Amino acid sequence: MVDYYEYNTSRGNSRGQVEHHADLWTRPKQKNKPHRATALLSHASPNPPLTLNPEEELAAVSSHLAALAQNVIPPHVDPSRMIDPQLVLDFDVAAGKRSEEELKVLVQQTWEHNPVVVYCKHYSPQSRSLRNILSKLDIQPPPTIFEVDVRPDSEVLMPLIARVINAVFAVQSSSDHDSDGTEDGASSPPASSLNPFPLPALLIGGKVISGGDVELVDRLLENGKLKEMMREAGAEVKDAKKKKKGRR
Repeated sequence: MVDYYEYNTSRGNSRGQVEHHADLWTRPKQKNKPHRATALLSHASPNPPLTLNPEEELAAVSSHLAALAQNVIPPHVDPSRMIDPQLVLDFDVAAGKRSEEELKVLVQQTWEHNPVVVYCKHYSPQSRSLRNILSKLDIQPPPTIFEVDVRPDSEVLMPLIARVINAVFAVQSSSDHDSDGTEDGASSPPASSLNPFPLPALLIGGKVISGGDVELVDRLLENGKLKEMMREAGAEVKDAKKKKKGRR
């Protein structure tokens, strides 16, 4: 039996035996081994965030603005550079392959839910002309229209969307020329794609149909190609019913 002093300076081990503190002090300490999951995380290098190409950036911005009326582009954004994906995407942009897959789904769903998109100015004769052309058609779902000049984020959004639309138009024009075999991919983009203010812009299925050229849209309406493109993008289109004039 241990005396009073030994009882207060000793403890029982796992086998019920008494160990004196002096023995514990002289025993070499075991190094704490990290948990397996912690060890794996410490050695894992973080994935770089997504880099958006112009078409992906256009879809991401359009999806963000269309999701909620109060969604805006923050004032600190530099409109001359690619927007930070985390500002307009609702998933982790640094999850590697998973982020890339989610981005592909978002691009597809953006244009499925918004087959016809218009970026325009409220106080613009050309924008009013484009909307008048579209009003001749019964389009379902209705066109998603962003009047950029009357939004609270107009100072950032206007130059940002102009840059992105120009870039997308250049990429798509180059791709169209390649498929037709008329020009190679190294050719310069059309002069119209360099327009610093390509509004009003009409997008159908994510493709830039017109950037400031309302007459082109009118011609496409007259020859039936406008309705054809909208239907290919998933919209239901038919001629709008003419309003009957009331009796005087």
